Amino acid sequence: MRDTYLQERQIDLREFRQVIDRRKWLLILPLFLITAISYAGSYLMSPRYESSAVILTSQSSLVSGELARVIPGEFGDNYRKSDRQVNREMNETRGLVTSGAHLGKLISRLGLDGNPEILQNAVEMRTHVPDVPARELAYRALIEDLRKNIGVSFISENMIRITAEHQDPVMARDLAQTIAEVYVDEKLQADLLAVRRNLEFSNTQAQIYKKELREKEEELAEFKRDYQKLTIDRGLTTQDNLKDIESELDRIKLVDKVEANDRLNFLEDQMTSRGIDPADIRTPPELDVKRRILMDRTTNLAELMEKYTWRDPKVNMQRRTIDASIDSIAYMIDSVAAQKYDGLSEENLELISDYILTEIQLDYYIHKQNRLERSKENIKASFSTGPDAEMQLAALEKEVERAKAWYDNFLENYTGSQLAMEVYREEAENRYKIIEPAFVPISAFYPDRLKITLMGLALGLLLGAGAVILAEVTDNSVRKIETVEGHLGIRVLGTVPKIEFKSGTIRSGKKVAADKKTIGSES
Repeated sequence: MRDTYLQERQIDLREFRQVIDRRKWLLILPLFLITAISYAGSYLMSPRYESSAVILTSQSSLVSGELARVIPGEFGDNYRKSDRQVNREMNETRGLVTSGAHLGKLISRLGLDGNPEILQNAVEMRTHVPDVPARELAYRALIEDLRKNIGVSFISENMIRITAEHQDPVMARDLAQTIAEVYVDEKLQADLLAVRRNLEFSNTQAQIYKKELREKEEELAEFKRDYQKLTIDRGLTTQDNLKDIESELDRIKLVDKVEANDRLNFLEDQMTSRGIDPADIRTPPELDVKRRILMDRTTNLAELMEKYTWRDPKVNMQRRTIDASIDSIAYMIDSVAAQKYDGLSEENLELISDYILTEIQLDYYIHKQNRLERSKENIKASFSTGPDAEMQLAALEKEVERAKAWYDNFLENYTGSQLAMEVYREEAENRYKIIEPAFVPISAFYPDRLKITLMGLALGLLLGAGAVILAEVTDNSVRKIETVEGHLGIRVLGTVPKIEFKSGTIRSGKKVAADKKTIGSES
């Protein structure tokens, strides 16, 4: 029975109208009151005004089709921006307009940094950061405030709208117009600087590759001369040269070096038997110069034998100079040994001098063998240098062509950059143009009274509906016979209608009983 009572206690959809009629003031009062407060409160808000300027960016209209092929960059023939490039430029534009550099120029042109209110706020902020000057704090705060109140949007790919907000309509116009002018000026300077840098880069690279081209051409010419000389010399180089060198090598290996080693061993034994330690014998430093001359002449002899036979006068002359060097060394050894080992017998001095000379001769044979071995390899290699030289010649010619291609490319780019700079200067006024200047706004965009009023209306309706629901939930009045029967568990036999008296409506049961007694006594 209790569950039935609770189910019947719920509000039926058909009773909504009765509830609204009964609680209409709870719904109407918040609705009108909050709406009126919202509308009136909108007049207490500080109005804000918005102004905007539109900038048109256009490509060159002064460049012909053939000239566009020469000029690099966006002047080039069939130049089209990709979607990714367009999006990147849009993001760059937003960043540029609200950058510190652009906003700093805006502040300078409008003299915004002299506002005493901003300076006063900066002085108060300086209590938290005493190390930062007040003027710098004011500048930072002004930059951040401008960044919040300046927006950038794109009408199309090449049309930019710059919007500024401010409490003063004239200042809103000035902000939008000035930042647009700053953007146009800075963009023109940046583009012109980019062209100038491209011009300088192309000129520098052209000079570098011009120098490289000259060096490659000189290297090629020198190689051709050497190649021709090699071809001529190759005709003089015969098998006789190779045989002479091999014969001389065999004599050094089988005779000269063996005899020198045997002579050293014999001399060591003789000196040891006479009480002289061979390890104490050192080649005097005075012989270094003559020894070096001997080795150099041996090297020259080996080089001559690559081109001339053993019986050639040039080779014979070089051999005689080598023999003269050896005789000069032998004479100097006798003189130095007599001074250094003064006090020894003549026989011991002769042994020491002979030992030092034999050591030098052995070094001479070893050096001569090494140089002749190298000359032998050079002669053998000269017979197969033809294909390698031709390949090297072809490689050098390709390097010259590559250097020339790079030089021509940068030279053409340099010429195009010069033309691009001239085009920029000619059409500077039309490349970035403010096609829609900022105007002083007539009405404020904030506060939006219609929007605020509608929000107040919705809030009042919501609060009124909540008040009606709360009143119905907390109201325990019995309004239906079924509710009484469900609550008491007995049937209702009849109902007494609402009785109106002059003094008012009878509501409490106690007063009704008193009124019934009065009615009975009167009857």
